[in-house]
Amino acid sequence: MDSLSAGIGVPDEQRLTVRGSHSSIINPTHKLADSYVFLRDCLDTSFGPVIAGTEDEEIDIEDARPEDVAAIRELAIRFFGEGVTPEEVLLEFAGEGGVFRVVKRVIVTDDDRRERFSGYFCVIPLSSAAATSILNEEIRGNELTVKHMPSLPEETAALYIGAVAARDYYSRAVVLEALRLHIRYAIALGIRQVLTRPLTIDGLRIVKKHLFQPVRQEGVGHLYRVDTAVRHLPILAGC
Repeated sequence: MDSLSAGIGVPDEQRLTVRGSHSSIINPTHKLADSYVFLRDCLDTSFGPVIAGTEDEEIDIEDARPEDVAAIRELAIRFFGEGVTPEEVLLEFAGEGGVFRVVKRVIVTDDDRRERFSGYFCVIPLSSAAATSILNEEIRGNELTVKHMPSLPEETAALYIGAVAARDYYSRAVVLEALRLHIRYAIALGIRQVLTRPLTIDGLRIVKKHLFQPVRQEGVGHLYRVDTAVRHLPILAGC
């Protein structure tokens, strides 16, 4: 079966290109392998209980708490590898508020309330000096800390979208919509520049779709920038 016939009628968000041999793809050696994670999420979506939109499910979007950081970093490593922001820095960001937002699917019954961490996004406000350092390629997103944030919100020179990740397609849609609203709110407050560095093919695709421009070079792992306008949507990127 050629790649064209295999992809007819299948939307981009339901496809995954995996590097490796036939054997390594169908027999992954660990549970973080791309093929394993993708197939598991597809099965969860297809055969899991259909509860979205019922009165028994709530979607919570809230600032990350310190106890959420372990789940955030586990998901980040799954998507972006071991080079993501260190846990101690994530804890500092979580303590600041407004940097990490987590999405939780909450199942409520007469006898129980269960929370399932579904995804998160990270948007770091940058001081003027930090924005300049990012643009000059002196620091990368995974090196940002709270010291790169402005002392006052009104002194924010730019936003850096550090990471966006979700466990399944339903959660992905919710996370991206929450991020879009977050960016719109920032634009309304006067933010005029958003920076990011896509670390996945999917992230790069969305960057290009929403008219972000490369600062120097194009491609995965390179810095992109957009002068904000309400029509622009946020992207799937990586710390």
